[in-house]
Amino acid sequence: MYQLDSAEKLRANWKYLSAEEIQQLLTDEIVDIIFTAITNMQVQYRTYSGRVDVIAYYRYVATGETIVQKSAETLNVSPETAYMVAGLVVMQEPGVQVMLVSANNGVMPEIKPPLAPIVVEIPSDPEPIDEPQPAPEDETATD
Repeated sequence: MYQLDSAEKLRANWKYLSAEEIQQLLTDEIVDIIFTAITNMQVQYRTYSGRVDVIAYYRYVATGETIVQKSAETLNVSPETAYMVAGLVVMQEPGVQVMLVSANNGVMPEIKPPLAPIVVEIPSDPEPIDEPQPAPEDETATD
């Protein structure tokens, strides 16, 4: 294997390394894998949304420098999870409480759960609609 003894050399030669060579660098603890997670949550009235971006990097252990990005994944967060995160932030961060009270004219606003999605079920085979039938003529009537 090449003399890969600096982050610069690893970066310059990374694309030429085989999977086995990368695994050997990991096994020898020359490089490791680190993660960055970026969380973005939004609350607008009772509509909660969010996502988490997780990025993995190979890092040169000796200096802590990143070498190359290994992977990146994005996960959309459910409204229920975003609601729980919002509640946790409000409880744990006094500054957020102060901001909410200030923006709400001195009153702590109620943190309400997400609105339930409106679900309209459409039958796959709708029942046929009966056509109106003419009323039978009365045979006892006389002219």
